[in-house]
Amino acid sequence: MQLIGWGMNFGLINMTSKMKDLRKLIRESVNKVLSESMDMGIKGFQYEDDLENILDISHYVIKKVAYDLWPTLGLTKEEEEEIGGISNDFDPDGSDAFEPVGILNFYVGSYPPRVLEKMVSYIKYVLNERDIKVGEVKYEKVKDKIKPEDFPKWNITDGGESLRVIRIPIIENNSGDSGNPPEVNLSNTYAHKVFGEILGVEGDGPYVMDATDLLMKLDSARKQMAVRTDIPDTVGHSVQGNMHNTINGKDYYFRTFDKIENFAKWALARGYRSLHVA
Repeated sequence: MQLIGWGMNFGLINMTSKMKDLRKLIRESVNKVLSESMDMGIKGFQYEDDLENILDISHYVIKKVAYDLWPTLGLTKEEEEEIGGISNDFDPDGSDAFEPVGILNFYVGSYPPRVLEKMVSYIKYVLNERDIKVGEVKYEKVKDKIKPEDFPKWNITDGGESLRVIRIPIIENNSGDSGNPPEVNLSNTYAHKVFGEILGVEGDGPYVMDATDLLMKLDSARKQMAVRTDIPDTVGHSVQGNMHNTINGKDYYFRTFDKIENFAKWALARGYRSLHVA
């Protein structure tokens, strides 16, 4: 009887565990669907990096150093292995991450001293190209951060004279508009509804369309939306069983039409016609 009871308890525990796993899988699947979205884009357009804040600038510097400067540094294979990846070598200082100006830290780690000046000069150059002004660069040694009595704990044997971090102050950020088109982002559900159902763009995503043709479709869609009776004027709600659904109203669609029209006109004004949503 004890074995039977234990077997029943084990079965209940196992079933409960499976139910938890199932609920977790459903929740993750729902979250994935909700978080997925589609963006409008332009065929053949080269997007630029937005450099609105120090975090943007640090990512930009990492990309430029990794792809453009790195092959010219003359590093040996051993030095490259010692350095490792560079993704953590450039970081904003403290709370400067989302500020337009502030300090960009270059943690020199295992970089050989002979390449540091070339790297700093290159960083100044690429930032100047984007109208970003760099102030006086400061070189911070280990002894500037760690007290002499703590040297043994950190295995510091050179008296703290080795370089720890190069602080690159961004004192002016005039990068301004990146030159990219206006952003149009829709959830997968509404992207399919707007472009596939309402605007009648062929396919089921990604959608490809001509900008001029899209403007004509928008004009027709606005007229049809104005007289539709199955969509509320403003956001509405419905309850189906235990599910509470939010229904976007006509005002949402008119705002979305305006964004799409603005995007299409932006592209046409610059000589681009082939648009896509993916």
